[in-house]
Amino acid sequence: MHKIDLHDSTLKKIFREHFRGETPITIPAESEQVELLTELKNQLSTRSDKVSSISWSMPAGCCFEIISSSPYYQNQTFCVKFNEQHELIITTKFYWLSIDSPVYQLEQIYTLIEAKMPVEYERLNKLRVEKTNNVIKREKIKSLKHTAILATIHEIAKEDKFEFRIHEYTTKVKLIVRLTETEQLEVDIPYSRFQETLKNLRDTIQQIRGYYELGLTFKVRSYLRERDPQWIRYD
Repeated sequence: MHKIDLHDSTLKKIFREHFRGETPITIPAESEQVELLTELKNQLSTRSDKVSSISWSMPAGCCFEIISSSPYYQNQTFCVKFNEQHELIITTKFYWLSIDSPVYQLEQIYTLIEAKMPVEYERLNKLRVEKTNNVIKREKIKSLKHTAILATIHEIAKEDKFEFRIHEYTTKVKLIVRLTETEQLEVDIPYSRFQETLKNLRDTIQQIRGYYELGLTFKVRSYLRERDPQWIRYD
């Protein structure tokens, strides 16, 4: 199964909920920054079941992948580094979009790996399964409606003896009834209102075929409201 990236809205949600505090970790001295990032790298190395691809350098910082526990989503890469204001920040990317947040406690990096991301992957798994089940349910209902529509059309055509064709679309079935050698009637049967449409289908076809047999033809056309013609109206 091809895994997909976490969406930027999900990543922003994770940062917004997880990294909270009053003052970010601030270390002006570069030697102390190196010491902190080295310690972070060492700590991450002990979490090989949850973290991979650990690397660090200045000024890129300490970068690592949190291993996805989801069958649907890929690993996510994060980098922890210091910005120009000497504040510790964590960054990640959604394609070309960079997302970052201040880090208020170093422990927040570890709890992101141990707790927050696994919970988030589990939440997304449930949503994905629910979405898949809903699609399957909708397709099953649509299939039942489709079967009912075709059965009704064939029944009416057999009893009223007319020729027809069917075009199938995502949201509807289009019934095309042959009226003459050069003319045809098109009836849209939407899945969302198929019962109501089928209830009136036979009468509609019979009436229109009757009009054509009498030589009476008509067309239904749409027009632009801004070009509304002058209608004759009696109040």
